[in-house]
Amino acid sequence: MFDSLINEEVLNNKPHYERKIRENWEYLIETGKFPKNQRTTITSSWKRCLQYGLDPLSHSVPLHNESISCQEREEENHLLTDIAIPLTAQIIKSRSNEELVLGLINAEGNLIHLSASHSIKNQIPLGSNWLEENQGTNAAGTALFEQKPLQIFAEEHFCRNLHHLFTSAAPIRDPFTREVIGVLTLAKEKNTMGVQDLFSTVTIGHKIERQISDTLIKHNNFALQSLFNNSKAPFTVFNNAGRITFFNQAAQQAFLLKIGDAFSTFIEGNPFVTQTDNLFTKYGVEWKIRVQPYKIGANLYGGIAVFDQVNRRDAPSKRKREGTRYQFSSIITEHQDMHKVISLAKKAALYEKPVLLTGETGTGKEMFAQSIHAHGTRQGAFVEINCGAVTRELAASEMFGYTGGAFTGSNPKGNPGKFTLAHQGTIFLDEIGDLPLEAQAFLLRILEERTVVPVGGSKPVPVDIQVIAATNKNLLQEVNAGNFREDLYYRLNVIHLRIPPVRQRRGDIQILVKHFLNQQRGHAKPLTISEEVKDFFDAFPWPGNVRQLKNTIEHAAFYAEGTEITINDLPEDMFAEEGGAGDSYTRNKTVKNQFTHQELIRALQNNEGNITKTAQFLDVSRVTIYRKLKEINEMKLNQ
Repeated sequence: MFDSLINEEVLNNKPHYERKIRENWEYLIETGKFPKNQRTTITSSWKRCLQYGLDPLSHSVPLHNESISCQEREEENHLLTDIAIPLTAQIIKSRSNEELVLGLINAEGNLIHLSASHSIKNQIPLGSNWLEENQGTNAAGTALFEQKPLQIFAEEHFCRNLHHLFTSAAPIRDPFTREVIGVLTLAKEKNTMGVQDLFSTVTIGHKIERQISDTLIKHNNFALQSLFNNSKAPFTVFNNAGRITFFNQAAQQAFLLKIGDAFSTFIEGNPFVTQTDNLFTKYGVEWKIRVQPYKIGANLYGGIAVFDQVNRRDAPSKRKREGTRYQFSSIITEHQDMHKVISLAKKAALYEKPVLLTGETGTGKEMFAQSIHAHGTRQGAFVEINCGAVTRELAASEMFGYTGGAFTGSNPKGNPGKFTLAHQGTIFLDEIGDLPLEAQAFLLRILEERTVVPVGGSKPVPVDIQVIAATNKNLLQEVNAGNFREDLYYRLNVIHLRIPPVRQRRGDIQILVKHFLNQQRGHAKPLTISEEVKDFFDAFPWPGNVRQLKNTIEHAAFYAEGTEITINDLPEDMFAEEGGAGDSYTRNKTVKNQFTHQELIRALQNNEGNITKTAQFLDVSRVTIYRKLKEINEMKLNQ
């Protein structure tokens, strides 16, 4: 049973459960400590409430903004309210024999609509804000924070004024971005609680999401375009007059279309008449066409055509798989900037123009390069050249290859060279900023002529390749410094994709940690990380990005004695002095860091153990606080 739900066992023994949670709440009030025998969702929420400075005894009225009217709030969230309000009204009408309230809360926590069947409605003013920081633990605010459905019963609510209620809540997500745009919450008197209430709330929430999706598909062409452009297969949409009204990027690339072109170019006659084979040949490529009618209700508005390449296998060829182990699904992220880069990279895979990947070390440039190759239509191999390891003496033979006996010590059978191996595939020029100037001239010649002449040979060999280059350097600065050819820079910098570092997408850190923990072997039970390590990871700058995070987890998993990774299991270099390699993003506080362990302990006590406030008080980074705490722990262990 999920920790956020109240199970059947509780429902069948409600007096016992109510007595237990009342004792837990009273224990918190009397001791300031958290009980161990309650749901972790509740404990986590109570901790946040104390950090917000809420008083569970005195808090009584939900906060609301008098300057914004309820009508204005509904207008701001009209897509949500237009769909949700009729549905909530139907539910209230169908359950008229129950005393309940259905509330609609926006992403900011404001109550924008209320449907109720009894007096609870008078206790919950429209416009009130139900974020945890204002109202304490409650189903709506806590669901917004946790981003998942949950239930809160009686004294599980942090503030006393809500102890008479049983509340359930389910987030409502945008169907395309999956961002939470609101919460549907159901409130009842605690003596009428039921497990089915959460199920009902989630069901209504999903119905709202489906109707929002239908509305967006009908009225938002941009959303439809984004959906189609994620497909490798060409799509076209045509109207009843047989004119093309929309096409995705794959179709534009394959057929060079424009809006208004006649669909009869592809299929003559009625496109909806069932035929054995709808075949079409363009630029030497044969396509099979599948047509589906485009209807809204009973009305036919045109059709959607999907093109499948006849001479292309569904599975990648053996050569295409050579040298790759990643695809876009391998990239672990929930950050909007990364999703934007992924979307552009998928587009680049179909355009087949030179791609320049830039980003700090460890951000995943090679993973993106392999994913672009895997997503594209090329059937050749993915071949990598580590430009940092290419010497000026061997550059020509490395890139062009050589004939048998071309030079002393060469393979008598010759060597085809990297570019020839990548024919009809992708060449990945890793660390392109480190390529010697002499080798840059060779590379420019290949890119301009699309042919190679092996060392010792005389006949040009054609090469058909997509070029992807990657670097952690600023190539324009390298050009200005005379270290990189300007003409080569502009040849490579056609599609430029910058991969953001981990510190600019901190929401991904814990997602990546969970992923890397799941990959660890050699432990009887799954590994977890302590709260202290979690906070430390969130504060750390990660100069080595995802690669450093992965290596840190592997190091800690090896040294961990139990199933929980603690601060003492982390690599020592992560606790280097600020200004060093492990903390290069922070200010240099050599003098300010000179406080005693006793001063640190007093500062922590004065700030109720809050690391962030303590760091602000001492004018240092949180990493420094964790480093000092690690020193204290080690001293205690050695005593």
